[in-house]
Amino acid sequence: MMDTTTTASRMNAGAAAGRGGSLLAAWREALAGWVGSAGPAEPVRLLRADGTETVWVGEREVAATGREPRFTAVELPEDLVLRLALDLPLLQPADTEEALLLQARSHSPFAADDMVWGFRLGPAATSRRAEIAIASRQQVQELIRERWPALVAASQAPEVWAPGATGVPVVLRGFGEGLRLERAARNRRLDGILLAVALVLALAAAATPTLQLRSRAIEAVEAYEALARRAAPLVARRDELARINDRLRAADAAASDRVDPAAVMEHLTRVLPDDTHLLSLDVRKAKISATGHTADASALLQRLSADPRMKDVRAPTAVTRVPGAAKEVFTLEFTMDTQAPSSSTPDAGAMPPIAAAPPAVPASASAVTAASANGGPAPSPAPAAPVAAPPAAAAPAAAGAAVKPSAAPASGGSPFAIGGSRR
Repeated sequence: MMDTTTTASRMNAGAAAGRGGSLLAAWREALAGWVGSAGPAEPVRLLRADGTETVWVGEREVAATGREPRFTAVELPEDLVLRLALDLPLLQPADTEEALLLQARSHSPFAADDMVWGFRLGPAATSRRAEIAIASRQQVQELIRERWPALVAASQAPEVWAPGATGVPVVLRGFGEGLRLERAARNRRLDGILLAVALVLALAAAATPTLQLRSRAIEAVEAYEALARRAAPLVARRDELARINDRLRAADAAASDRVDPAAVMEHLTRVLPDDTHLLSLDVRKAKISATGHTADASALLQRLSADPRMKDVRAPTAVTRVPGAAKEVFTLEFTMDTQAPSSSTPDAGAMPPIAAAPPAVPASASAVTAASANGGPAPSPAPAAPVAAPPAAAAPAAAGAAVKPSAAPASGGSPFAIGGSRR
């Protein structure tokens, strides 16, 4: 009574667990069935009660197999089997077997030590149809000794199958089925191992390209780092050379914007007329400023503008003349290209003279003019004395003629004459 109550409570608990985890149980059952059917089942030769023989592979009856059946089973007649069918909820395998054992014991007319039983479960859904077969061990052994005496002395005990309601036999427990089930379990384990190996090989085959790409990437990074280490001194030298080139270009740019003050003074000495003198000369790169005095600043500006080396000649301030002075004060700004070809020495006739010399006035004429201005009698004019022509050597240089520096300048003097004749 205690056993029946305990089993019933376990069945109720199992039913509740089955309702809560029906999906998980169905998945486990499907997986167990798939693993169990992964390999080919062992063929079994069935000796029927009517004297015929058939071959079964799993739950299918086959006409012939390619291999000789290693296991033998005998079929019980209908009058020796008690069948029972019932519906069970989805339970765990251990709970299902315990519940079916309870039902077999409660419906068995045989003693507990004489009862043999077996069951077969239908497909899993919301519930499972279970078919139970019950028989007497003593009656089964007597049947085997009477009908199949050769099996009694065989080294391998036969299995005992009971006919099922659906045509599929039900295997009774406690006879020779243990060896076949053990072999089937071993085959399932082997199938599982082979399946795991196949999965590992498949994963390895899938991961091989990725691992190869990763290995190549690592090798490429290592090769790049090695090349960078080898090229580091050359890269440092290249950077240093680039910095030197930048400094040289900056120096060339700075030098190209400057002019040689000596060349400027040399050129101005050649082009300025004798009546022009410079008071200051400011050379700032290519821009040059000059201040001085001359007899005609307008003519000087035109003359300098016509020079091919002098560009942008202009007067930033107005030309002034100090009262009582004979020359005009000027300020000029210009740029100068010392590399441009210089024109030939300007001819005196090509450019007008800066300032014409005033005509000579005789002394007598000056005296007459002074007497007239004072209101006195005008003295008689004296004959004009002939004016001797200046010697050719002392004649001033023609207007625009180039004045070359003397070979031996005076001690302490400048080798360039900026305006005027060198004395």
